[in-house]
Amino acid sequence: MRANVQGPLLASDKDHDLDLLKEWRPTGLGERERPPCCNHVRQVIIGDCKHGGLHSEDTYVGRFTEEASRNWKYLESVELHLTDTILTGNDRTLAENIGFCENLKALKLCGACDSWPSEVHYAEYAPLAIVRGLEHLTVNNLSGKIPYEILWSILGNSAATLRGLMMRFIPHGNLTFMFKELAFSNLQSVGLDCDWEPEEEDMLDSLFTAIDFPNLAKLALYIPPVEISRRLTHLFRTVPEDVQPKLRTLVIEMYATRHHALVDRWHAVMRFIASFHTLTGLEIPNNVHYKLDTTIDPAFSDIQLRVILVHKGLETLDISYSGATVGYRCMLQSAETIRSIVSALPRLRVLKIAPEEGQMVRFRGRP
Repeated sequence: MRANVQGPLLASDKDHDLDLLKEWRPTGLGERERPPCCNHVRQVIIGDCKHGGLHSEDTYVGRFTEEASRNWKYLESVELHLTDTILTGNDRTLAENIGFCENLKALKLCGACDSWPSEVHYAEYAPLAIVRGLEHLTVNNLSGKIPYEILWSILGNSAATLRGLMMRFIPHGNLTFMFKELAFSNLQSVGLDCDWEPEEEDMLDSLFTAIDFPNLAKLALYIPPVEISRRLTHLFRTVPEDVQPKLRTLVIEMYATRHHALVDRWHAVMRFIASFHTLTGLEIPNNVHYKLDTTIDPAFSDIQLRVILVHKGLETLDISYSGATVGYRCMLQSAETIRSIVSALPRLRVLKIAPEEGQMVRFRGRP
């Protein structure tokens, strides 16, 4: 749901505006006055609403959204962008109404970018703590502004039902608190932005206690530290032979510009990927970047090839690059490497690569 209020209601006199607002959209609608379409609303997206004027007591967008939220009886999915351009003064009421949605299955909370002048009253979203029974939760770029007790409560209330969890740009110290004393029994998909330094044992202990990684169907890690890859390697290697890991799709983003730290992380990731053989989808884009004055180790390409070929059932493979930072270059694939991949993976249907420019003609089968 994106609101853009314009037109005759936007008069210059604030009191007149509010009178028109109350007349056009009265509060406290009874059951008979509630529009029948409310029963059919299943998904709403709220955020970045550009309204025609800001009022300290009220805003058109905020009032409309607040009143509408009282009637989302069968709402199943909410995407809420917590920015300074929406719902000033109406945050708590909206959070309360969302919290009371008994059929809510998916919740996405996106915070304001640190570079934006944000005046969001994050504490006003405390009523979200009563949300329970979620199947999917996405938390993106809250930057420590929303009380993490709220997220911990939501996670705890949904520990038995949560199937998908994505957390991006979350300070690692808060992850220690959020996963403490939790254990998710039905998780199938997890995405974590984990460029954490230094690595904290308490945080990793909480993370690996809460999530049963070998039983996931999909795992996405963004710039994983060495210790996380080491723990995953040990965990997957110790899975009993008669119980194979259920992991089918693995996404690992390795984009970084700290060369030596990146190399250590890259080797740790390669050992993890080689510790099991059940993948049908592997995405490791942007996985090695070198400084221009650094010699590329030819063994890297051979190691990556051997690791990829461990997973004979691969149907999708992404070893592409979205570009390199100024002063750096990427590890590109030779024609021989691509031919080896294609010939050794009979089920491969989707292949994304970054070929060496001088060998492009060889990919067309020409000399």
